[in-house]
Amino acid sequence: MIYRSVLTFHVQEGKAAEFEAAYGAGEFLTRAADVPGFVRADLLRQEDDAHAYVAMAEWESKEAYLEWQARIPNVVPEDAIIRLLNVLTKPDPSRVYALLDTVQAK
Repeated sequence: MIYRSVLTFHVQEGKAAEFEAAYGAGEFLTRAADVPGFVRADLLRQEDDAHAYVAMAEWESKEAYLEWQARIPNVVPEDAIIRLLNVLTKPDPSRVYALLDTVQAK
C-alpha cells in the first residue's frame, strides 16, 4: 500500500521568500530521497494565499515515512530547522494517509 504524508505550513506575512529559502536550505525534499521506501515529494504553494504551503510525499510504507521523521533531526541542519520555524505562524503536525484509490488521465 502507498502512503502519503501531508504537512501544511502557514508563513508569516511578507516571509514567503524567506520560508522558501529556508525550506530549500534544509533540503527536506532531496534528503528524504535517501530513505528506503521514499517515492516522491512535492512542495506546493496555495494559489490564492501566497503564505500557505503544503509539503506532500509518497512512501511505499508507513514505516518508511516514520524512518524519515526519525532521521530529520540527524540529517537536516539545526539552523535550517530554526530558520524555517522562525517564519511560520504556527507549525502543523505532519500527517500520513493511506492511499485508497487513484484516477489518472487516459
